[in-house]
Amino acid sequence: MYTEENEFNYNDYLDESENYKRPIFDFKFILKVIIIILLIILIIYLIFKIKNRNTYNPSKPNGTNTFEISESVFNDNFKLVRETSLIHFFDNNHLPKGVGDFDSITIDDLVEEKLVTEVSDERGNLCNYNTSGANIIKNKHDYQLEVKLNCSGLNKEETYYYNEKGVCLNCNGEKYVPNNDDDIDDIINEIEKNNDTKTNTDTNNNNFNDDSLDKVPNSNDNTSQETETNREPVLVCKDFSDWTTEVKTDTNLEWETRTVVKGYKEDITYGEWSSPTTNKIEANSTLEVKSYDDTSTSSYKSCSGESTTKPKSKSGRTITSRKKKITTTKKVCTGGSTYTKTLKKWDYNAYSCRVVSIGKVVCTYKTEKKCTNNKVYSTVTYYKYCDTKYTSKTVTYYQSRSINKNTTYTDYILESEMPEGYTKLNGSDTIQYRYREKCVNK
Repeated sequence: MYTEENEFNYNDYLDESENYKRPIFDFKFILKVIIIILLIILIIYLIFKIKNRNTYNPSKPNGTNTFEISESVFNDNFKLVRETSLIHFFDNNHLPKGVGDFDSITIDDLVEEKLVTEVSDERGNLCNYNTSGANIIKNKHDYQLEVKLNCSGLNKEETYYYNEKGVCLNCNGEKYVPNNDDDIDDIINEIEKNNDTKTNTDTNNNNFNDDSLDKVPNSNDNTSQETETNREPVLVCKDFSDWTTEVKTDTNLEWETRTVVKGYKEDITYGEWSSPTTNKIEANSTLEVKSYDDTSTSSYKSCSGESTTKPKSKSGRTITSRKKKITTTKKVCTGGSTYTKTLKKWDYNAYSCRVVSIGKVVCTYKTEKKCTNNKVYSTVTYYKYCDTKYTSKTVTYYQSRSINKNTTYTDYILESEMPEGYTKLNGSDTIQYRYREKCVNK
């Protein structure tokens, strides 16, 4: 039933339809999301910045700068490498046996042996595990330990000497001169006792020029015109002699020492490679050998016999056929059949007879069988196939060339003055001495 309440209101329909016509993208909502994401990123950035600033602050309250902190940690690491290397060599019995023999260990090896857990700078950056460590050399009367550390741009290399019991001979600044002579120790000790009063002497073993020597005053100098009683005494020193390995025990002499070594360089020249040959050549110290394999592939035909069965086709197969006319003999027989006749009386020439009724007889007659041989002609197809097969053959060829090694050696020189391309000759360390009369006051 229609009423006014049910009457359709077109204005209400328009209002409802406008409410449902919302835009597909709500730009205000998207803008809010972007702002929230940017705020989250900013908060994370500020948190990490504050964390990093608290973790490492270059300026310290006590005025210690970054370099001083790095150097302090570096020196601690250097001491750690030296002490753990001593444990490896002396406590764990990894010392070289013969004079001139040597052994080495890296930080990587120390970590693997669990002697150290980690060697790093103050920021936690690991030191160079492969280039840092220690080398030990067996001398005649001691062990020479060379410790090296490379960490965060800082490098340090020091040499220490230990006796067979692992006691350091120069760790506290002691004056120690290694040697490989049998009886030189007593002579050196005697010389050191006689030279206890020596002063103003340059003890640097690498210094060839004695720049600290005072010279005799010039007679033209004004001070030389002073009276003998008013003039201060002048220390007069003579020049040092040339370097020598001779040890002198004269108490009127003062002396200096230095350690020199020999260097060597190997120049290697190669000849031309020989022509390839299949004969095997053995390499040796004067002959270098190289080899290579040459593989060649060849094909051949593999054929079957003739058969009346047609073969299957496949890749690399050729099929041939031929037809042949064949004559065969076939036996053909005629006759040998039976037939009957109805007679009035019995026929004794028949094969068999039987009475059917009174006055009626049925006789069976049999014809003779005749056979003849007839020729039969037929055509037979014969098939033959050939497959292409491949075989590989590998041949090894050898070539050789001569190796010429020419080793040149330097004279005894300071290791720091080793020419480029030369390497220190192990076991060549030699102590040299130079002398002069003791300086006197005049």
